Formats: sequence, C-alpha cells, structure tokens
Amino acid sequence: MQNKFGDMLKKLIQFTNIKLNVIAYHIGYDISYISKWANNTSQPTKKHIERINDTLSSIFAEEIIHKDYAYLFLKEFNIHEPLPTKDIQRFLHTQINNLLNNAYYCSHENFSHSQSNNDIILNSTTIVGRTNIYEFFCHKLAPIINKITPKLEIFITMDILTLLQQKKFFSFLDCCNLTDRQIDIHIGCNLSTLANSNEKLIYSLYKFLNKYFYVNFYIYEDKFFNNSNIFLVKNAFAIQYSLHLDKSIDICTFINNEKIINEIQKRISDTFFNSPIILQPKKEIILNSFHPFFYLNKNFTIFITNGFEFFLPKKSYLKMIDLCKQQNLTDETIASLKNLQIM
Repeated sequence: MQNKFGDMLKKLIQFTNIKLNVIAYHIGYDISYISKWANNTSQPTKKHIERINDTLSSIFAEEIIHKDYAYLFLKEFNIHEPLPTKDIQRFLHTQINNLLNNAYYCSHENFSHSQSNNDIILNSTTIVGRTNIYEFFCHKLAPIINKITPKLEIFITMDILTLLQQKKFFSFLDCCNLTDRQIDIHIGCNLSTLANSNEKLIYSLYKFLNKYFYVNFYIYEDKFFNNSNIFLVKNAFAIQYSLHLDKSIDICTFINNEKIINEIQKRISDTFFNSPIILQPKKEIILNSFHPFFYLNKNFTIFITNGFEFFLPKKSYLKMIDLCKQQNLTDETIASLKNLQIM
C-alpha cells in the first residue's frame, strides 16, 4: 500500500503514462498543482478530494481500458479481486478511487504511523457527520489499532452485508498494518438480509473476505445484538454509534474509560460467543473425511479458500491456467497449479 497520496498518484500516472496537462484539464487545476501533489509537497483540500479522486479514477480507468492494461493493473497494484466479465471500466474506477481515497486519508496531516504509544491518547469524544467519522477512523483509530500487539480482536455488532453496501466503512483497514500479527474480527450477519441477498451482494462478501484473507473473520447470527450499535477493540476502546435511515453511521461516540470498556467488553463478547456462528476460518481440513462429505452433502461448506481448491473439475483448472497465462504469471506458478489437479 502506498502511504502517501502523492506516491499513489505518481504511480498511477507512471503506469498509465498520462500527461500532467491532460489530468489538469480534466480536473480543472493548473498543472503546477498536479506536480506538487505527485511530489508530496502539497495535497488537495478535504473539501474537494472526493470530486478530484472521482475524476482521476475515470481518467485512469479509461486509459487502462484503452491500453488493455486491466490485468497488469491488478498485478501492479496488488489487487486480489478477479476481473469481472462486464463493466470492467466501472470496476477499475472503483478500485482506483479506493486506492486514491485510502492513500489520501492515510497520509493526511493528522495521521502518522510513527506515533508512539504515549503519543496516541484520545479523550472520549463525539463525532458528527459521515465524512468526519470516516476521517476519524482513518486518522485517529488506525494508529491506535496499529499499536495493539500481539493479537488484535475487534467486535462489530452491525450486519456485515449492510456495512459492505456502505463501501467506505471498512476503508480504515487499509490504513492499518494487518499482516504482522493475529487479527480476529467478530461481526454480525442478519439472516433475513442474507436469505434475500442477490448474487451481487454475496459476491461482494466473497471479494471482501478475499481481499482481507489474512484476517480471521468470525461471522455470527446477529439476532441477539443487532441493535447494540457497538464497535469494540478489545482492551483498547469502544465506539457507540447511531444510524441514519440509509444505515450509514452519522453520529458516534468514542469511549476510552477503562471501567466502561470492560463492562461493554464482557456483555458484547458473551453475546457474540453465545450466538450461532455462520462462518469461521479453518486452518486445515481432514482430507479423508472432507472429500466424500464435500460431494455428498448439499450444505454449503467452503465459502473461500486461501489458495487453489483442488477438488475442482478439469474444466475449472483449464480456465484457471488460461487466466494465469493472461495475467503473465510465471511458468513455475502454472506448473504448480497443474500439479494440484486431480485427473
């Protein structure tokens, strides 16, 4: 992940080879501003950043399509989501917009990864407004989360499918170091929403879990805590929030009082662990019992795997091998995939 907005902007410019004067024309700024942004000597204002990033995303996505760089883009920017068969430009626009927004908010002047534990002290406070809340999560909470070791445990009582539709909620994860320790996230899921979900929403859940495959997500039926409105980082802080009619968070209160956190922690963790679990990570499976169960049982057992699933038919392997070739993966990788295949 690029830590600075300018670094990400420069990388996109170099990747697409778009001229600065073209960018300046489309976003309505003098070319000197674009140059300063790309060199990290200044940044766009928060007031205009969303419009600027949206326009930049359109320019870069269009150029990537024009040059047929879509697969190269996913590889270059370490994006682990498969390229869709339709609306590729819209997909690219979304990915680029996320990259730019995350880089901007992670590099904002109030955000610093170099703060020490003693520096990161927040008093209890209330934040109003979606943009302010988004910035608070990225600027203030991410540095605190980054200092929690050796294990980070988060409880979120809101329905994961609803949060995925909010798009920006989980962006704070991109401002956190997630690969250097064990991370467990316990989160709710509304079974009615799940049952009535269309294919697109289920696919968004798949893509989300694939993007953060190094995080252990435990998803529970939220029947007993769906109105709690709590975001809790164990032994660190709690956030209580209220929801707008569209289910977005528009007011939240940060709580760091140790006594209150302990009380919330006990109630929330007990409620989670006494709720039916819908999905959980498994480090390994017992193959001799799993193989017949996989084919004979109608229940959905595996949702996502880290790596290639080797109980797939031959046609699936041929398709994956062809995709690897399109993405210019090494012959060694393709050979390894072929070796997994059961004839």
